[in-house]
Amino acid sequence: NELGISPGNLTYYFPKKIDILTALLKEIRTTPEEENAESLDDLRRYLLNMVEGVQREQFFFSISDLQRLDRKFFEENSNAVNHFKEVLFRILGELQQRGILSKDMSDAWKKDYIEIIMLSHLSWARETGKQSTYTNLSLEEFIDSQMRLLEPFVMSK
Repeated sequence: NELGISPGNLTYYFPKKIDILTALLKEIRTTPEEENAESLDDLRRYLLNMVEGVQREQFFFSISDLQRLDRKFFEENSNAVNHFKEVLFRILGELQQRGILSKDMSDAWKKDYIEIIMLSHLSWARETGKQSTYTNLSLEEFIDSQMRLLEPFVMSK
């Protein structure tokens, strides 16, 4: 009733509850669509936005049982994750083009860095706010630690 449509209309468009979740997953955006990468501060801001988005939309990133039950939901979640990976890969490449990061950073290293970032964001967001041995870092410290991984590739100014 709060949606302004009848239950019949809702079930017409979304026959199963998983269909509603899939539609909602398509709508969430945990980071801006386009990011400019002119500095390491821009990368840091992007990483911060990613973590905050994962925290805000944690439900969608922590329901692996639903992903196993419904192929369509799994595909939508995979598309969202791949989008973030592609944007992050592009940002790292732009920073290389600008001479901020060394050309010695290989595509394979960038992909490994991105995998570590993605997995750590999920883990950190799931543990934050709970009594845990893993959340001894503030959000700022957490992002700083991810930025330090890039230090071997940062060009001196």
